[in-house]
Amino acid sequence: MRCVMTGMDIVIEKFVVDQRSYESRILDISNELQIVKEWVREMNEEREKLKERHHLGEQLQQRKEKELASREMFQKLESKASKEELENKNLTTRVVQLEKSVAGLEQMVKDKDEGILGLAEEKREAIRQLYLWIDYHRSRYDYLKVIISKAPRAQRAS
Repeated sequence: MRCVMTGMDIVIEKFVVDQRSYESRILDISNELQIVKEWVREMNEEREKLKERHHLGEQLQQRKEKELASREMFQKLESKASKEELENKNLTTRVVQLEKSVAGLEQMVKDKDEGILGLAEEKREAIRQLYLWIDYHRSRYDYLKVIISKAPRAQRAS
């Protein structure tokens, strides 16, 4: 029996050693699993951070595109404003020229009106002179008529 007990002791001892070995392996594997879990958790966090960075990168790219579009729009508007300002200056210059031209034309009209008034006055004076001449010749005609009517008829025949 002793042999049986010794064989049993050996088996039990081997079982205890194997159990400790298994426990040690299980503990090692459990530790490795913990390490792997921690590593997976860290990787997931890193992936989330990368997603956020990627999302932020996309947002940054969108903002850059919007900024570029805004700059282009600003340049177009600035160009349009410059053109309108130039047109406005040209129109202002043209208006000033037209005002000067209108002032010159108004002066010409005023001078012509004064000339026409002067001519009208000259016409009136000419008409007065003609009336005076008509009156003078009429009075001379009347005078000659009177003289001829008083003169004897014989003198008329000769």
